[in-house]
Amino acid sequence: MKNFIKTFSALASIAIVAFGFPAMAQEQQMQYFRPNNGNGINMFETTKSDTTAFKKMKVFVGGNFEQEFQGLRDQNTAISEIKTVGTVKGNVNNLTPLTDGFDLAMANLNIDAQLDDGVRVSLSLYLSARHHEETWVKGGYIQFDKLLFLHSKLIDTLMHSFTIKIGQFDVD
Repeated sequence: MKNFIKTFSALASIAIVAFGFPAMAQEQQMQYFRPNNGNGINMFETTKSDTTAFKKMKVFVGGNFEQEFQGLRDQNTAISEIKTVGTVKGNVNNLTPLTDGFDLAMANLNIDAQLDDGVRVSLSLYLSARHHEETWVKGGYIQFDKLLFLHSKLIDTLMHSFTIKIGQFDVD
């Protein structure tokens, strides 16, 4: 038993180190970005202040996972009533017995990429949810906070106040 605990502890430590470093690698900042985690709660739009300098293209890959446990109870105070429905005879006021259990897991995949200075792409995918097991596109967009490639001082001045989003995305 001691050998099992030692082996398990060693494997757990290796797993934490192996999976912890890649997660820390995504702690870099992206321009004009609303975080997908708890830091993005109550942040409905990205800020227009450019707090992160663009150095190179960056791609962030993240995900969300949810596993629900359902334990419902029901009761019925209706009086028993025996009826024949088609060829089946029985109490029409009986409730179907419910059992505890896990619902189908739900997972999302988020891909965010900083393509150029002030240009970002975001894509969200439903990996599984409720009644389907296939991948569905939740939404995606390209966001322009700077249009430096147009080489126009007027447009650069306007973009200090405007953000352009093109695509399918949740407004809120």
